[in-house]
Amino acid sequence: MLKRLIGAFVFASATVLAGGVSVLPTTARAQTTAGSVQDFLRTTIDADASRVEFMDDELALRRFYANRDFRPFWYDQTGPTRAAVAVIAQLADAESWGLKAKDFELSPQARDTGSSRRSPQEVAAIEYELMNAVLRYARQASGGRIVAPDRDLSDFLDRRPELPDSIDVIDKVTSAADPGKALQSFQPQHEQFQRLHAFYAKTKAEAAKIAATRIDPRGPMLVPGTRSDEIARLRARLGVASNGDNTLYDTDLKNAVKAFQRSNGLSSDGLVGRGTRAALSRDASANLDSVVASMEEWRWMPRDLGATHLLVNIPSFTVQLVQNGKTTLTERVIVGKPATPTPIFSKPMTTIVMRPSWFLPDSIKVEKLLSAARRGRSLESEGIVVKKGKRTVSSWKVNWEKANLSAYSIYQPSGDGNALGDVKFLFPNKHSVYLHDTPNKSLFQTSERLYSHGCVRLRNPVSFAQKLFDIEKGEGELDAKRLADSGPGNNEITLDKPIPVHVGYFSVWIDDDGHAEFYGDPYGHDERVTLALDGRWKEIDKGPRHNTEPDSGLLAGARLSGGSDVSDASTARASRPSVRPGKFVPPFGLLVTPTSTSSSGGLFSPPKAAAKSSQPSNPRRHSVGDLMTSAFAR
Repeated sequence: MLKRLIGAFVFASATVLAGGVSVLPTTARAQTTAGSVQDFLRTTIDADASRVEFMDDELALRRFYANRDFRPFWYDQTGPTRAAVAVIAQLADAESWGLKAKDFELSPQARDTGSSRRSPQEVAAIEYELMNAVLRYARQASGGRIVAPDRDLSDFLDRRPELPDSIDVIDKVTSAADPGKALQSFQPQHEQFQRLHAFYAKTKAEAAKIAATRIDPRGPMLVPGTRSDEIARLRARLGVASNGDNTLYDTDLKNAVKAFQRSNGLSSDGLVGRGTRAALSRDASANLDSVVASMEEWRWMPRDLGATHLLVNIPSFTVQLVQNGKTTLTERVIVGKPATPTPIFSKPMTTIVMRPSWFLPDSIKVEKLLSAARRGRSLESEGIVVKKGKRTVSSWKVNWEKANLSAYSIYQPSGDGNALGDVKFLFPNKHSVYLHDTPNKSLFQTSERLYSHGCVRLRNPVSFAQKLFDIEKGEGELDAKRLADSGPGNNEITLDKPIPVHVGYFSVWIDDDGHAEFYGDPYGHDERVTLALDGRWKEIDKGPRHNTEPDSGLLAGARLSGGSDVSDASTARASRPSVRPGKFVPPFGLLVTPTSTSSSGGLFSPPKAAAKSSQPSNPRRHSVGDLMTSAFAR
């Protein structure tokens, strides 16, 4: 792109000499006189160059008009062209796409689509105005209002919108048979975005209708067979024509009321009481901010999601398997707590691990050792194995005061006690987030499943793995249940065709019938988007910070902050008391009082009577996040 822009700049600059005189063919110079549209358009572009927000806009404008000898495209001296009329109509409809109409408001001269004489200077001004509006629309439609969500809103919004090249925008729109549709095509083409657009436009229209046909929320009960002047407004509100008496509550109106009650989660009894009145009088635009936020977040998504892909939607606590545009499997998931959110990003899944082992990184090794020492228990009592090289050693017999932690493998082997359960799904990323099993299945019965330290836990991972195996390897080629029950431990199965995984945040979802489901805003991302779109940047609370530096441990890419199911060692250090003289200071600055030093020299030698742990004895009940939380609980 840079080469194209430099070339455009060189090309455009070569057409201009000192004093603004064009180096054009002789015939073209003969047609260009002082005070012509071409002169004014060239002067306008030059004068505005220092105020253009995006440099590639200026270069694209110079390239396009230089190639046309600075003749206008959208207007002539008798009015706008048919192409201009189509584009102006699209700009006027910007509000229905969740954009702000004022951002594309044209001057009265530019909006005037009638035939009237314009001076060369006026033609140049409105030509330039409309072309800039086209560039602005294409950029905003593609997500350009918030160009860096991770920087400006939250560390956990790891997306950047794919903004279009300005040269491509101008070329596409001006060469299209229908420039209006070409401009609209810069809106996301994902089916869910298009459904949100339709719902948003319809809801805005309904909001206007509600304002004109307001139902008193505190009025009397309306029942079939009664007459009331308010029933005429109720008919208008629900779009039910009368059979002669507009004030009669008849059967047709009753059926419409019952349908309205069902769609609003009310008892469909056909009686217009306090609850139904409240729903009828509720401002339809009350949830529109959430709709616009979800639309904006779709603008950040990759344009091509993949013919087969996974979509994790945080607010709905679900993961969908999508094949050729159809959702073939939906599964419940657990996601990160608000203090340790699951980050929003996209990466391809490359590996499925059956019967995984959980290897602790060095920093977590320290925490597990300290936790075990405080409770008077060995690591082995929690189902954890310690190895040095190929030799299994006892955690009690190692002098951890002097040991090189990196020389020891400390891990939970696969099996019933493993915190990762039977399977994990890897899509390598800087956040060290992945999908995995969890022993604690009861949490999937709750409506808001915000329990993890950032990873995504699946309710039925074995059947989920089977579905992916059938897609990837051929139906029946691999038996996920057999591999989970009796296959080899830590069995990594590489996918020949990686499957894109999109972790998204869509608080509003439109179903196949056009009905909207509102899930809420568990991480506050919608609120941040709304503030940004209103230009209230200073009011944005960016929430918890996200440290993406990888740890050096054996858990691939593991890190020490929320976003994966490991805890933040730095937070733990900050919460501990200062070190007093004479006390042993273990690695990583973590404070512990030595228990005893046996003849073996081990810092964590077994005590005479092990203290009874307040933690459940069955490690199968703990996920990775739960285990890490226990390390800081004492």
